[in-house]
Amino acid sequence: MGCQGRGVLDWTAIVLFAASILLLLLTLIEIGTFKVLEKPRVYSYRGSDYPREWDLPPLQRAQITMENSVHFAYNTTLGEKEWEAALPSGGGMLHFGENMEEPYTISMFHQIRCLNVIRKGLIKFEDGGRMQKPDALVHHCMNYLRQMVLCRSDLQLEHARHLARGIVVSDITHSTCKDWTAVYEAAEENHRMYQVHRAK
Repeated sequence: MGCQGRGVLDWTAIVLFAASILLLLLTLIEIGTFKVLEKPRVYSYRGSDYPREWDLPPLQRAQITMENSVHFAYNTTLGEKEWEAALPSGGGMLHFGENMEEPYTISMFHQIRCLNVIRKGLIKFEDGGRMQKPDALVHHCMNYLRQMVLCRSDLQLEHARHLARGIVVSDITHSTCKDWTAVYEAAEENHRMYQVHRAK
């Protein structure tokens, strides 16, 4: 009987061990640490066959102090130069596809381009001295930026105080942002590759 009891215990231990391994594998699969290797999807970048986002490595976080600055003024010579240089080479246009012939941009560059369009619209208004109907591009940009602000719904609290002329938001805030320098570097590399491809 002693040997039979030991055999049953051995089988019980084996079954429990196998069940534990199976449970561990199922858990790893469920939480995504055990991934089946698959080929990355290849897009043609024609029609609707393109990814929703530009496939860059995850962007690092950067602590930024937001403050009023003398830079990027809307109506100075220096400000104009800064706005014109705010986009990477190629104006923030990215090129993809087999022959790099399909042009795209990303929302970040579209927004910067729109701010510059609005800046130029303000200068036209200032130069004319009277109200003019804004052109379609200014209207597009105002609407686009409004939608992007709502889409991102940044919930960071900003200190506001009452003054005689209304509510003023604090000039200086600290934010944790995505490090956009990696995006600019990747855009510059994309433009360089596009130029090389065009030269062939």
